Amino acid sequence: ISKPSIRGLSYDRVVVYSQGVRLENQQWGDEHGIGVSTSGINSIEVIKGPSYVLYGSDAMGGVLYIEPERYSNDFSVDYMGFYNSNYNGITNNLGIKGSSGKFSYLARANMVDNQSFSTPDGEVENTWFKENDIQAGLKYETEKISSDLRLSMNFSELGLPHMEEGDDDHDDHDEEGHDDHDEEGHEDHYQELSHTTLTWVNTFDLGNDHELNVTLGRQLNDRKEFGGHEEEEGHEEGEAELDMDLETTSIDIKLTMPQSDDLNLIIGTSLINQENKNFGHEELIPDAEKKDFGLYALGQITMENGAALLGVRYDNRSISSDMGSADFSNFNGSVGIKRDFKNSSLRFNIGSGYRAPNLIELFADGVHHGTFRYEKGNVSLVAEKSFQTDISFDINNEDSSVSFNLFYNDISDYIYTS
Repeated sequence: ISKPSIRGLSYDRVVVYSQGVRLENQQWGDEHGIGVSTSGINSIEVIKGPSYVLYGSDAMGGVLYIEPERYSNDFSVDYMGFYNSNYNGITNNLGIKGSSGKFSYLARANMVDNQSFSTPDGEVENTWFKENDIQAGLKYETEKISSDLRLSMNFSELGLPHMEEGDDDHDDHDEEGHDDHDEEGHEDHYQELSHTTLTWVNTFDLGNDHELNVTLGRQLNDRKEFGGHEEEEGHEEGEAELDMDLETTSIDIKLTMPQSDDLNLIIGTSLINQENKNFGHEELIPDAEKKDFGLYALGQITMENGAALLGVRYDNRSISSDMGSADFSNFNGSVGIKRDFKNSSLRFNIGSGYRAPNLIELFADGVHHGTFRYEKGNVSLVAEKSFQTDISFDINNEDSSVSFNLFYNDISDYIYTS
């Protein structure tokens, strides 16, 4: 269980893009990963500097951009499976893809079943993990239009090890009650997570090198936490302590407009509407609705032996719930310059950042079983603001490369748990 960290910042300060949309799956939780399967990925890119204006101002630390598996003109079927003795884990992966005329298609299924992992001191209790992931895509492409429809469904269960002070962190125990994660093993804390993402990415060639990109997204996230309170009065058998449904609808529109051979201009807007609903025995965060609106522009300037990026973005966030409401808005800008030499390149970036408080930071009021603590929000929080500058120098030749990077990031009104 881990989160991507870019220059020391993580969680809601790093935006994860998958299937062309911003991943929305209660990412503030520190007891689950990013919720993306390792299967069906073509590449992963870390984005820093002025390009973050394209992806939202929550990207104060950066962007993790996950490009999904690409289509193929040739028909193919592939299978991969492996066994790992350290956690008695089995993984099976099966994929199929091909094309017919102007249509391309793909489908992939991945199954992971890992038991609790072992260390030299013994097995670490309740560290098991299960995941079933299904992906499918259908693409239509002509000279002027590209339309890519993708669906992914990810279902995972994971144990949450409870390391109390004074306890042996590596309790030995036999296999009985932990194989297959039966009812006896489920007396410990664990989570059931499911996330469905449906995206439709459309690209239109408008002529004169102008291009319009319209991405529609729909995400459904169901997060359940179970943990040791089944015998309490009013607690129904099998009922989750926390059960939250997060529904997200998004639209991103981007227009690329080359102005000349040396200047390329990108303008765009992004809108997100999100609704959180509770169905569990307890509530950590209230039922709420969130609306995000962003407007941005990015200029790419080609210069002799280099290039420059100039970006500006406006964001507005509105959160309403039974416990109150909050509104945030801000302008941010950035400048990046790259200079190329014979066997080296020099980059310099400077920019401002912004992150509005999320729902749990503002309105949390309940037991968070995944972290074993009671969490209470602060409705008086203001948005974080940052000022970051960095400089990098890269030297490359046929046999080696050397990189030097120095950055400074100053964040005011930083939000933290106390």
